[in-house]
Amino acid sequence: MIGIAAAYGTIGAVTTAATAISGRRGELALLRRIGTTRRQAFAFVCQEYALLVAAGALTAAGAAGIVLAGVGLAA
Repeated sequence: MIGIAAAYGTIGAVTTAATAISGRRGELALLRRIGTTRRQAFAFVCQEYALLVAAGALTAAGAAGIVLAGVGLAA
């Protein structure tokens, strides 16, 4: 069950990222105009999404910790 939920979440995150990147073409074009290389722009986008993934993982871990603490107290 956890594997299915993880796969579903991954598919949702990838499609959301693809939609967001297509909407940010102007921003990426501006980065290119001010002198960044394609590699630097790609690294910027990757770092941004890595930060978002880390924030999501920390939030999920905190929520799971709270739920598991409640389950431990109830047992």
